[in-house]
Amino acid sequence: MSDMKEKFRLMARPPKEALNTIQFGKLKGKSDINPQWRIEALTEVFGLCGVGWYYEIMAIDYQDVQATGEKMVYVTVGIHVKQEDGTWSAPIIGIGGDFTIIKDKNGIHGNDEAFQMALTDAIGKAAKCVGIANDIYRGKYDSKYGWRDEHEKEMQKITDKSQKRLDTEENYRYISADNIEVKMTNGRWINLDECPLNWLEVLIRKEEFDGFKADIQKRIDLIKGAK
Repeated sequence: MSDMKEKFRLMARPPKEALNTIQFGKLKGKSDINPQWRIEALTEVFGLCGVGWYYEIMAIDYQDVQATGEKMVYVTVGIHVKQEDGTWSAPIIGIGGDFTIIKDKNGIHGNDEAFQMALTDAIGKAAKCVGIANDIYRGKYDSKYGWRDEHEKEMQKITDKSQKRLDTEENYRYISADNIEVKMTNGRWINLDECPLNWLEVLIRKEEFDGFKADIQKRIDLIKGAK
Protein backbone atom coordinates (compact mmCIF):
# COMPACT_ATOMS: atom_id res chain seq x y z
CA MET A 1 0.00 0.00 0.00
CA SER A 2 2.81 2.43 0.88
CA ASP A 3 4.44 1.73 -2.49
CA MET A 4 1.25 2.68 -4.33
CA LYS A 5 0.96 5.86 -2.27
CA GLU A 6 4.52 6.75 -3.24
CA LYS A 7 3.72 6.18 -6.92
CA PHE A 8 0.69 8.45 -6.57
CA ARG A 9 2.86 11.15 -4.97
CA LEU A 10 5.51 10.92 -7.69
CA MET A 11 2.95 11.68 -10.39
CA ALA A 12 1.09 14.40 -8.49
CA ARG A 13 3.20 17.44 -9.38
CA PRO A 14 4.07 18.25 -13.01
CA PRO A 15 7.21 20.28 -13.71
CA LYS A 16 6.47 23.92 -14.50
CA GLU A 17 7.54 23.48 -18.12
CA ALA A 18 4.65 21.01 -18.53
CA LEU A 19 2.11 23.67 -17.56
CA ASN A 20 0.58 26.43 -19.67
CA THR A 21 -1.92 29.03 -18.51
CA ILE A 22 -5.24 28.84 -20.33
CA GLN A 23 -5.94 32.26 -21.86
CA PHE A 24 -9.53 31.94 -23.04
CA GLY A 25 -12.86 30.32 -22.25
CA LYS A 26 -14.43 29.05 -19.05
CA LEU A 27 -11.09 27.73 -17.78
CA LYS A 28 -9.21 31.00 -18.29
CA GLY A 29 -6.44 31.33 -15.73
CA LYS A 30 -6.30 27.60 -15.02
CA SER A 31 -3.37 25.39 -15.99
CA ASP A 32 -3.29 23.24 -19.11
CA ILE A 33 -1.19 20.10 -18.59
CA ASN A 34 1.03 18.92 -21.43
CA PRO A 35 -0.40 15.55 -22.53
CA GLN A 36 3.05 14.15 -23.31
CA TRP A 37 4.10 14.74 -19.70
CA ARG A 38 1.23 12.48 -18.60
CA ILE A 39 2.69 9.72 -20.80
CA GLU A 40 6.17 10.37 -19.39
CA ALA A 41 4.87 10.21 -15.81
CA LEU A 42 3.01 6.95 -16.39
CA THR A 43 6.09 5.50 -18.09
CA GLU A 44 8.46 6.62 -15.34
CA VAL A 45 6.34 5.03 -12.61
CA PHE A 46 4.88 1.93 -14.29
CA GLY A 47 7.16 1.25 -17.28
CA LEU A 48 6.80 1.49 -21.04
CA CYS A 49 3.34 1.67 -22.57
CA GLY A 50 2.29 -1.89 -23.36
CA VAL A 51 4.65 -3.30 -20.74
CA GLY A 52 3.87 -1.51 -17.48
CA TRP A 53 0.64 0.16 -18.52
CA TYR A 54 -1.65 0.36 -21.52
CA TYR A 55 -5.00 1.78 -22.56
CA GLU A 56 -7.88 0.32 -24.52
CA ILE A 57 -10.62 2.15 -26.38
CA MET A 58 -13.84 0.90 -24.87
CA ALA A 59 -16.41 3.00 -26.73
CA ILE A 60 -16.76 5.75 -29.35
CA ASP A 61 -19.96 7.76 -29.39
CA TYR A 62 -21.15 10.63 -31.59
CA GLN A 63 -23.63 13.29 -30.57
CA ASP A 64 -25.34 15.95 -32.67
CA VAL A 65 -25.65 19.49 -31.31
CA GLN A 66 -28.91 20.37 -32.96
CA ALA A 67 -28.94 24.00 -31.88
CA THR A 68 -25.74 24.80 -33.80
CA GLY A 69 -25.43 22.04 -36.38
CA GLU A 70 -22.22 20.82 -34.78
CA LYS A 71 -21.27 17.23 -33.96
CA MET A 72 -19.17 15.82 -31.13
CA VAL A 73 -17.27 12.60 -30.61
CA TYR A 74 -16.80 11.04 -27.18
CA VAL A 75 -14.11 8.42 -26.57
CA THR A 76 -14.11 6.15 -23.53
CA VAL A 77 -10.82 4.53 -22.60
CA GLY A 78 -9.69 2.20 -19.87
CA ILE A 79 -6.14 2.45 -18.54
CA HIS A 80 -4.60 -0.69 -17.08
CA VAL A 81 -1.49 -0.58 -14.88
CA LYS A 82 0.63 -3.56 -13.87
CA GLN A 83 0.35 -4.39 -10.21
CA GLU A 84 3.13 -5.55 -7.90
CA ASP A 85 2.16 -9.21 -8.36
CA GLY A 86 2.45 -8.87 -12.15
CA THR A 87 -1.29 -8.89 -12.86
CA TRP A 88 -3.11 -6.08 -14.64
CA SER A 89 -5.47 -3.74 -12.83
CA ALA A 90 -9.11 -3.33 -13.67
CA PRO A 91 -9.72 -0.63 -16.32
CA ILE A 92 -9.45 2.93 -15.01
CA ILE A 93 -12.10 4.76 -16.99
CA GLY A 94 -11.77 8.15 -18.65
CA ILE A 95 -14.08 9.91 -21.10
CA GLY A 96 -12.93 12.67 -23.44
CA GLY A 97 -14.69 14.61 -26.17
CA ASP A 98 -14.24 17.11 -28.96
CA PHE A 99 -16.05 18.55 -31.97
CA THR A 100 -15.88 16.64 -35.26
CA ILE A 101 -18.05 19.29 -36.91
CA ILE A 102 -17.48 22.75 -35.49
CA LYS A 103 -19.07 26.14 -36.03
CA ASP A 104 -17.00 29.29 -35.83
CA LYS A 105 -16.72 32.71 -37.49
CA ASN A 106 -15.79 30.99 -40.77
CA GLY A 107 -18.92 28.84 -40.79
CA ILE A 108 -19.36 25.11 -40.22
CA HIS A 109 -16.45 22.81 -41.04
CA GLY A 110 -14.85 19.53 -40.05
CA ASN A 111 -12.14 19.00 -37.47
CA ASP A 112 -9.71 16.28 -38.52
CA GLU A 113 -7.99 16.41 -35.10
CA ALA A 114 -11.21 15.68 -33.20
CA PHE A 115 -10.69 11.98 -32.56
CA GLN A 116 -7.07 12.40 -31.50
CA MET A 117 -7.96 15.26 -29.15
CA ALA A 118 -10.86 13.31 -27.66
CA LEU A 119 -8.59 10.31 -27.12
CA THR A 120 -5.89 12.45 -25.48
CA ASP A 121 -8.54 14.02 -23.26
CA ALA A 122 -9.88 10.61 -22.25
CA ILE A 123 -6.42 9.28 -21.36
CA GLY A 124 -5.80 12.37 -19.24
CA LYS A 125 -9.12 11.95 -17.42
CA ALA A 126 -8.32 8.33 -16.62
CA ALA A 127 -4.70 9.06 -15.68
CA LYS A 128 -5.61 11.57 -13.00
CA CYS A 129 -7.29 8.73 -11.09
CA VAL A 130 -3.87 7.16 -10.51
CA GLY A 131 -2.34 10.48 -9.41
CA ILE A 132 -1.33 12.22 -12.63
CA ALA A 133 -1.19 15.99 -11.89
CA ASN A 134 -3.15 15.52 -8.66
CA ASP A 135 -1.69 18.70 -7.14
CA ILE A 136 -3.03 20.73 -10.07
CA TYR A 137 -6.54 19.38 -9.62
CA ARG A 138 -6.24 19.99 -5.87
CA GLY A 139 -5.67 23.71 -6.58
CA LYS A 140 -2.11 23.76 -5.25
CA TYR A 141 -0.75 25.69 -8.23
CA ASP A 142 -1.19 29.38 -8.96
CA SER A 143 -0.32 30.61 -12.46
CA LYS A 144 1.13 33.80 -10.94
CA TYR A 145 3.01 32.53 -7.89
CA GLY A 146 3.69 28.89 -8.81
CA TRP A 147 3.25 26.11 -6.26
CA ARG A 148 1.38 27.54 -3.32
CA ASP A 149 3.26 25.61 -0.64
CA GLU A 150 6.65 26.65 -2.07
CA HIS A 151 5.48 30.27 -2.32
CA GLU A 152 4.19 30.18 1.26
CA LYS A 153 7.51 28.79 2.52
CA GLU A 154 9.41 31.52 0.71
CA MET A 155 7.11 34.21 2.08
CA GLN A 156 7.50 32.74 5.57
CA LYS A 157 11.29 33.00 5.27
CA ILE A 158 10.93 36.67 4.35
CA THR A 159 8.49 37.22 7.22
CA ASP A 160 10.76 35.43 9.70
CA LYS A 161 13.68 37.57 8.60
CA SER A 162 11.56 40.69 9.03
CA GLN A 163 10.37 39.46 12.43
CA LYS A 164 13.95 39.16 13.70
CA ARG A 165 14.70 42.68 12.53
CA LEU A 166 11.55 44.24 13.93
CA ASP A 167 11.79 42.48 17.28
CA THR A 168 14.10 45.21 18.55
CA GLU A 169 12.36 48.40 19.66
CA GLU A 170 14.91 50.74 18.06
CA ASN A 171 13.77 49.63 14.62
CA TYR A 172 10.42 51.38 14.85
CA ARG A 173 9.21 54.59 16.43
CA TYR A 174 6.00 56.52 17.02
CA ILE A 175 5.79 59.79 15.13
CA SER A 176 2.38 60.85 16.33
CA ALA A 177 -0.80 59.33 17.72
CA ASP A 178 -1.87 58.19 14.27
CA ASN A 179 1.39 57.28 12.59
CA ILE A 180 4.55 55.21 13.01
CA GLU A 181 7.81 54.90 11.18
CA VAL A 182 9.97 51.84 10.55
CA LYS A 183 13.73 51.87 10.19
CA MET A 184 15.02 50.35 6.93
CA THR A 185 18.19 48.25 6.79
CA ASN A 186 20.00 51.23 5.26
CA GLY A 187 19.09 53.36 8.27
CA ARG A 188 16.40 55.41 6.50
CA TRP A 189 13.09 55.85 8.32
CA ILE A 190 9.89 55.24 6.33
CA ASN A 191 6.27 55.69 7.33
CA LEU A 192 3.54 53.09 7.33
CA ASP A 193 2.42 53.85 3.77
CA GLU A 194 5.90 52.99 2.46
CA CYS A 195 6.37 49.71 4.36
CA PRO A 196 6.74 46.56 2.23
CA LEU A 197 4.01 43.95 2.58
CA ASN A 198 6.08 41.40 4.51
CA TRP A 199 6.97 44.02 7.15
CA LEU A 200 3.35 45.08 7.52
CA GLU A 201 2.38 41.45 8.09
CA VAL A 202 4.89 41.35 10.96
CA LEU A 203 3.81 44.67 12.47
CA ILE A 204 0.12 43.75 12.56
CA ARG A 205 0.90 40.84 14.86
CA LYS A 206 2.77 42.97 17.41
CA GLU A 207 0.89 44.08 20.53
CA GLU A 208 2.62 47.47 20.41
CA PHE A 209 0.60 48.33 17.32
CA ASP A 210 -2.88 47.35 18.54
CA GLY A 211 -4.02 50.92 18.00
CA PHE A 212 -2.73 50.91 14.42
CA LYS A 213 -3.94 47.49 13.29
CA ALA A 214 -6.91 48.81 11.34
CA ASP A 215 -4.63 51.15 9.40
CA ILE A 216 -2.04 48.42 8.87
CA GLN A 217 -4.70 45.97 7.64
CA LYS A 218 -6.06 48.61 5.27
CA ARG A 219 -2.58 49.07 3.83
CA ILE A 220 -2.08 45.28 3.49
CA ASP A 221 -5.41 44.93 1.69
CA LEU A 222 -4.50 47.80 -0.63
CA ILE A 223 -1.14 46.24 -1.57
CA LYS A 224 -2.65 42.78 -2.15
CA GLY A 225 -5.47 44.28 -4.18
CA ALA A 226 -2.98 46.04 -6.41
CA LYS A 227 -1.35 42.73 -7.20
